[in-house]
Amino acid sequence: MSPRTSLAFIFPLLLVAACSSSSQTVSTTCTQGEVRACLTADDCKGTQTCDAEGHFAACMCGAGAGGTSAGGSGGSSGSAGQSSGGSSAGGSSAGGSSAGGSSAGGSSGAAGASGSSAGGSSAGGSSAGGSSGAGSGTLFFSEYVEGATNKALELYNAGPSVDLSQCTISAYADAANLFATIPLSGTLAQGGIYIICSTTTGGAVNCDSTSTDIQFNGNDALILRCGTTILDHIGQYGVDPPNGYWGTEPYTTSDHTLRRKCSIRSGDTDTTAAYDPSVEWDSYSADDLSDLGKHCQ
Repeated sequence: MSPRTSLAFIFPLLLVAACSSSSQTVSTTCTQGEVRACLTADDCKGTQTCDAEGHFAACMCGAGAGGTSAGGSGGSSGSAGQSSGGSSAGGSSAGGSSAGGSSAGGSSGAAGASGSSAGGSSAGGSSAGGSSGAGSGTLFFSEYVEGATNKALELYNAGPSVDLSQCTISAYADAANLFATIPLSGTLAQGGIYIICSTTTGGAVNCDSTSTDIQFNGNDALILRCGTTILDHIGQYGVDPPNGYWGTEPYTTSDHTLRRKCSIRSGDTDTTAAYDPSVEWDSYSADDLSDLGKHCQ
């Protein structure tokens, strides 16, 4: 496969060097009294206010993020989360920033995504003239069934309600070759569970949806996205495991049912890191459907 492009963080040039805005398109002039989110040089979240001369004052650490930008309304708070690549207002992302506020001309961002998007930025706020971004960093895979007869995936939402119509599961044959992008549907409330099954499994358990594309094997990587934001994954993207699966018996992605440990409350967004299921999953026998729909109950 071709190598994935890594994007560097890009921060807008501001009049105050110690501050950076939560939006990458804010101009360097402003209206008196306008407030916007910023970060100090030591990554402390805060706000800065436009003075009478039309310039933003120094970043006030600890004042909180999520102020309005020119022509937009105040950004709502992002879901707290962690991942590699540095934090940003309202959440963190791998290799990029996530925005919890709205940009010029748009409405306030709804629950900024705390999950990451690999190699780029993920927006939890709205773009110019648009509505809020979809998804939450607390939607993740909670069960994985890979057997001779049954194949299914369970999703759990540990955070605010999520519009699943903005979310997909991408399946990569041999960890690198995209063979299916599976759409989801409906709205998943906090604490809610969504089950998607293969057509053969659908007759054996109460699934929310079935798909002919649920036909993954132990060496196929799966990535959960809402919009362009990566929220979770199974397997190591880009690396076909030599044994045909990831992990060591009995914690492997082939011929096992894996259930996420109850201590896990958000997804793993580092899709290219070495993958060991035993770190976050408990293992059960293949074709075991007995716990689908019961995550940690």
